[in-house]
Amino acid sequence: MKVCNIEFKGRRKETYSNPRNIALREGDFVVVEVERGEHIGRVSEVRESERSSQDVRSIVRSGTSEDRERMIKNHLREKEALKTARELIEERRLEMKLADVEFQLDGKKISFYFTADERIDFREL
Repeated sequence: MKVCNIEFKGRRKETYSNPRNIALREGDFVVVEVERGEHIGRVSEVRESERSSQDVRSIVRSGTSEDRERMIKNHLREKEALKTARELIEERRLEMKLADVEFQLDGKKISFYFTADERIDFREL
């Protein structure tokens, strides 16, 4: 089975299967399935694997120019969300550091990545 390492924002990498046998090479943009949606990333490696395709998520399709435009727009939205979230964290004096913000491709889901020495109560945020 062919699998690809896909690199996302922040140099985060995950392995995805290529069940549709899409012709891919390093540097290609692809749309992958993620929890409750789709995300876009760049192929960093194509290789053979003995793992079952049931063990990894799948590449949905090659990325289009529209997908890349949406990715760029999402990155702009992420910068604004990062700024707003940091202001809210500071206003509430929460003991945490916001590391990054990431929108899914469709823009309907956003993830906030943070670090903290102790558990944080997010109800105020």
